Amino acid sequence: YWVYAAEAFNSQPYEALDYKSKTVLVVGSEGYGISRLVKEQADFNIKIEMSGKVNSLNVSVATAILVSHISLKQK
Repeated sequence: YWVYAAEAFNSQPYEALDYKSKTVLVVGSEGYGISRLVKEQADFNIKIEMSGKVNSLNVSVATAILVSHISLKQK
């Protein structure tokens, strides 16, 4: 399994990866995010790039976007 941590800072865009291997997706809470140790141990830190004045998404919306993209890439 490859572990992908959804993290807004010091991360690469989620579209840049192929997700061909078995995947674990870690998303954090809206208030606290992901712990430092989890971010450090993840194989990849990924982000959803934003434009405009909005700098984050609701965690359920972000998860839906990422799971949808990953499932399409694994077909």
